[in-house]
Amino acid sequence: MANASQKKTTAGNQKSIRILQFGNLGFILLHAISNYLLGRKYFSITALILTIPGAICSFLLNKWGKPVFSDNGQILSSGEDLSAEGGLIEHIWDVVYINWICLAMTGFFGPILWWMFIIVPAFALFKAVSFALPWIMPAAGKMRDAMSSQTTEEPVESKRQQKLRQRQQKGQPTKRR
Repeated sequence: MANASQKKTTAGNQKSIRILQFGNLGFILLHAISNYLLGRKYFSITALILTIPGAICSFLLNKWGKPVFSDNGQILSSGEDLSAEGGLIEHIWDVVYINWICLAMTGFFGPILWWMFIIVPAFALFKAVSFALPWIMPAAGKMRDAMSSQTTEEPVESKRQQKLRQRQQKGQPTKRR
């Protein structure tokens, strides 16, 4: 028997998969229709090649998030949580969103805007370099730590701590428990 969190994850995943499927269909149709209305090819080879990463990511999200039910309708597995933050699933959703943006923009403004898709490998390179830099160049990591420690402010004292410090400066005895 499924608990409440499995049911909630299953419902969220089914909603996310439905949005993913309709989004893919909608943006591909938007791209094709806008190209038709503007007198260009419906779907160029460039568009086909550059939608492959988005299609792969959509397939992975669909596969990972699909719940598994038993014969009698009970939830066996709710799948991975597709609304998870801070992990691989979030980055895969970002690739899908960028793919949708590129489809819409190239449909209206031309195929040159497929260069927006360069954001994905550029961000991956940035993350990889920022992760590996402290091991490759230890001095850079120390310099970054020194810069971050200089920018931190001293913690603010509470009113009680301020009163105790003022009493100590005046020479008044403080009560101890």
